[in-house]
Amino acid sequence: MKKINAIIIIGAAILVAACGFKEDYSLKTPVGFDVAAPVTAKVGEPVVFNLSGDPNIITFYSGEFGHLYENHDKDILYPAQMTISFQTETSSVETLGMNPESVPFKISTDFKGDYTKEGIEAATWTDISNKFSWPTGQGQTVESGEVDMADIFPDETSPIYLLFDFKVKAVNAEQTSGRVQWYIRNLFINGGTQLGISEMYNIFTCGWTVVPIENYDKNTSLPQLPTATNFRIQLRTQFRPAVDIEYALVSVPIYPASSVNVGWDKGQTIKSYSDPKMKSYSYTFDEPGEYVVTFVGINANQEGKEEIVRNVTVKVIQDEGSLVSPEPGEWKQ
Repeated sequence: MKKINAIIIIGAAILVAACGFKEDYSLKTPVGFDVAAPVTAKVGEPVVFNLSGDPNIITFYSGEFGHLYENHDKDILYPAQMTISFQTETSSVETLGMNPESVPFKISTDFKGDYTKEGIEAATWTDISNKFSWPTGQGQTVESGEVDMADIFPDETSPIYLLFDFKVKAVNAEQTSGRVQWYIRNLFINGGTQLGISEMYNIFTCGWTVVPIENYDKNTSLPQLPTATNFRIQLRTQFRPAVDIEYALVSVPIYPASSVNVGWDKGQTIKSYSDPKMKSYSYTFDEPGEYVVTFVGINANQEGKEEIVRNVTVKVIQDEGSLVSPEPGEWKQ
């Protein structure tokens, strides 16, 4: 019995000792985290920020446009310039001649969304093809160029509809021409902001509908619309059609945007869990100005997150150079 008691006592002592050395994994606020930096700095020269404390994670906001901590948790709208661009390719065939010679690109501001021949004919369509570059022969691939849409929309709120008008002429036995397939790729409607380009519509999200105009039921080689995995429009009919064939591809309503939501301003993670303690961090500003620089110290685990925010204001000035005293004897009468 005494031997058993001794074993129990020794086991309990080992357990207590082990518990005493167990690391505390409870969530703690990153106490002692602080930042010190020069009050002024020069453009193009690194600014050294001295850090104290040792949070698990450190996130850095430079205070520059697009990287403001005050915008880290809210959507930001920036003024936008809308543009449209695409790529057009014509197929190569054995016969001579372009059939069709062109595919007019049109817009409407009064189309009612009736995707029928009658609905198309009831609307007013403006040909804007001359704003873009197009193939002029077979087997060509041409970039349309980026076109500003400011003068395409009627106002800041009303939508427009886009239309590609594909018409192949009938071919008789004496003619050598057949038909040319037209491919539309990489169609993008973008909103350009101070932060860069944001995609607003692409060739798939324009939501094209095929509208039969003339003899579409005689068409044995149907057009292909873009899919989520195949971003192209293939405009085509059968080779050497016996009758004129025409159909239109019409988009969903395309709305103007005077501003683009670019989301929250982003910070940069400069220290993660696996990184050693960070004692300093340097950053270089390219433009003069007064910047509120923010460091966020974060401790996080399965229980949640604790953080401390530290702001430092740095005035960045343009280096105008300095006067250098002349060497003795350099100035002479």
